[in-house]
Amino acid sequence: MNDYKDKFTKAHKKILTGHKKRVYTIDWLVNTNTILTGSVDTTIRSWDISNDSFTEFKHHSESITQIKSSPTDSNTFISASSDKHIKMWDIRTSKPIKDEKTKNGIKYLSISPTSQHFAFSNKESDLLYIYDITTFTQVAQIEFKSKRISEFAYDKTNSFILLANNNTNNDTGCLSLIDVNTYTV
Repeated sequence: MNDYKDKFTKAHKKILTGHKKRVYTIDWLVNTNTILTGSVDTTIRSWDISNDSFTEFKHHSESITQIKSSPTDSNTFISASSDKHIKMWDIRTSKPIKDEKTKNGIKYLSISPTSQHFAFSNKESDLLYIYDITTFTQVAQIEFKSKRISEFAYDKTNSFILLANNNTNNDTGCLSLIDVNTYTV
């Protein structure tokens, strides 16, 4: 146990500062030394931890609620904001390359392991939306009547989406397994 404590206390620690308000979401860019952060201050930053530099992205008008990096492309990530926009970014340009306005704020966001699709659910919603990442168009919408979506994730093989939801009538929870090929439960 002491060996573990020694290694922990000797570990290199780094504090990255720059956001003006609380950081709400983080992610790593695949195969890089770059961390993405999204803040209540409406900005996204990409931090290169090898040299402590950052690039700031300023194209949302409200808090950043989710950031997810592409599992297959180290230059691409998607952000969601309380401004009801989902944006796809190219890290090299600092500008969004795709933008979709949704009806409600986004609560959860996930990118498929193949980076072909992304899924999101709205706040206080029983709907899951699936979008084609290339065209930024909706390919499916799945409704869970009387069940609020708590969280979801693609499996590593891109065969299923595992979804946790709660019954709004009696507050019980359940898991749903969604087939990615047919978008059926």
